Amino acid sequence: MMKKEELKLVSQWDKTFPQSDKVNHSKYTDNKELMIIPDAVHTDLYDNLDVIPFEYIEEFIRKYM
Repeated sequence: MMKKEELKLVSQWDKTFPQSDKVNHSKYTDNKELMIIPDAVHTDLYDNLDVIPFEYIEEFIRKYM
């Protein structure tokens, strides 16, 4: 079983490319979340409907879209 790790959000720029004044970077930092689905591999999310968390995805989209 995989351990759930707590994500740490940071406010400083931590990317390898320079920050641009032409992009609102904060728009893309507030709505990220790592989801680990036990006993699933990435290909299961394409063809195994039993492991896809549709309820959570719908909630996430409604909240951030």
